Amino acid sequence: MTFLSLRLNRRRQGIVLGVGALLLAVAGVWVLTLLPIADPLPPSLQSWRTVGSYFDNPPAWPGKPWTTKDGFGVDRQVLEAAAGPSHCGLDSLTFLNIGWPLGTSSTTADQNRLYIRDPNGKVSIPGLIGTWARNPSLPADARDTGYRYGALKLYLSPSDEDTYAYLIAPADSERCPRASLSWGAPEDVRSSCTRPKRHSYRVVTFRSAPGRILS
Repeated sequence: MTFLSLRLNRRRQGIVLGVGALLLAVAGVWVLTLLPIADPLPPSLQSWRTVGSYFDNPPAWPGKPWTTKDGFGVDRQVLEAAAGPSHCGLDSLTFLNIGWPLGTSSTTADQNRLYIRDPNGKVSIPGLIGTWARNPSLPADARDTGYRYGALKLYLSPSDEDTYAYLIAPADSERCPRASLSWGAPEDVRSSCTRPKRHSYRVVTFRSAPGRILS
């Protein structure tokens, strides 16, 4: 083997290794961006994260746990974010359930508020108050609740918390409207749905016991 052949082989090997490393890096970024996980990296390394990178493919119920800003786990009856019920065709939506007043461990429907993320308007939700928006102007009184979902922060505003919850990511933010109907406590199968027409849903709920709504 000549000296020239050795140099060419080494160059080919270097190119192959470089391409392989690049593909691994791209695959890693893709996984971390698209998988619905709350904490793949420390928040300080997630400056590129958007709200959609967490919830465009929302995790199945009960979802990933939230934490406080100090890193303590939050009970899912206090706060949870997960896909809507699949049997209603709502699993592309994110249901943000908040124990109310904020910090309450909700055990009844009256103690729970539901905010819905449906950025593409795929489903007509009865009783939905307000509209979804990306990068909205935050109200002057908007405040950080101290709850975290990876690098995501939950903001509420006393002036419009009856209508909206705000999800603040490092790279963008979203406003999620509230559903005024009582869909029940988050741990229950919250509703059964019929489809009178394409992409339109009617919610039918059945109360089995005080404070519980089952389908």
